[in-house]
Amino acid sequence: MRNVHPMQTPCTHAPGAALQQVLRWCARSNLLQPTVACSNTAYYHVNAQQSPSSSCVSRFGNDPMPIRILIAVPHLLVGTVLHTWLDHVADFQTVDATDCGKTALQDVRKASPDVAVIGASFEKPPTTTIVRSIASSDLKTRVVVLSQILQPWMADSMFDAGAAGCLMTSDAPAFVLEALRGAAAGQDGWISPHLSRQLLPGQTSVHHQLRQLTPRECEVLAAVMRGQANPEIAEALHVSTGTVKNHVHHILQKLDMSSRLKLIVWGYDHDVPTWLRLQKTGG
Repeated sequence: MRNVHPMQTPCTHAPGAALQQVLRWCARSNLLQPTVACSNTAYYHVNAQQSPSSSCVSRFGNDPMPIRILIAVPHLLVGTVLHTWLDHVADFQTVDATDCGKTALQDVRKASPDVAVIGASFEKPPTTTIVRSIASSDLKTRVVVLSQILQPWMADSMFDAGAAGCLMTSDAPAFVLEALRGAAAGQDGWISPHLSRQLLPGQTSVHHQLRQLTPRECEVLAAVMRGQANPEIAEALHVSTGTVKNHVHHILQKLDMSSRLKLIVWGYDHDVPTWLRLQKTGG
């Protein structure tokens, strides 16, 4: 099991509270101005005329080489807030921001950032594929994944793909900055305090439990998660009902579940359907 970084005290913020803190700071500092757009959607842009608040030190003070950050998150407001916030922290410089993770690799090649903050998404291509493509390239950019909802197995998948960190939007701003600095310095294993205790040594992650299953067992598990009965699964997979019963028995054994109902409840608690879909698409 991987080492987990310091600052692991569980965060007590409500989901999104940290992001709301940053947004309120931006508003107080007059750094964000609403722009009315079509379809009654309010977008935001950075007020370039506004200087940083007195609490911010010039990033070019003692260190002429700021940490260059690229932001690629699926939500425009989240990306805008991060862009504005990081650009007014002493040792950071946002070099690019986009709401499309699909072009992340091209954006990284173009901007050559020290750290790319990639928003977690399970659309095609899934974030694991994007992280792997950046990590396995000749680029020196480190990847930190940011998500509003992140299961431990998802973080495990991101780390396996080459991510230096997995953070949540509910993490304390100070911890986010610490993780970005650590990633830029070449450190790995930065993980949200919300997840760290679930990935400590001695505990088997859901990700590794599911990896025990064969491809056929994954197909059966997906059908079970959809609420299909054994005869229905057998017909769909062109096998006998007895074969399906054997697969279900093996799945329950491997995942240490005592009943089909407990398996389904556990599966939805850990977003197993998403993991199964990613396995099927190669994500």
